[in-house]
Amino acid sequence: MSAIFVEGFGKHFTFFSKDSNRLKLTFSHMFNSNFFYVAIVDGEVIGMIACTDGKNPSVSIQGKEFRKHLGLVKETLAAFILKRELYLGKE
Repeated sequence: MSAIFVEGFGKHFTFFSKDSNRLKLTFSHMFNSNFFYVAIVDGEVIGMIACTDGKNPSVSIQGKEFRKHLGLVKETLAAFILKRELYLGKE
């Protein structure tokens, strides 16, 4: 899932790293694959979507995993931004 995510949205995360492999590793922990679906047309991925049961999150942002790949400062900023964007309206 992280490869698809980085392919589609990686340009928005170049501040944190311009290395797409590093971004893939950074985001690899956060997707709950039980809730994601991928659309493929003619062998090419054209999109992904999450559909949850409302009880379990489709993503889980763990600062420790971000820190491992981005360092303390960028991890703090990335986790803050993603939590704000992905968990908007959850609290």
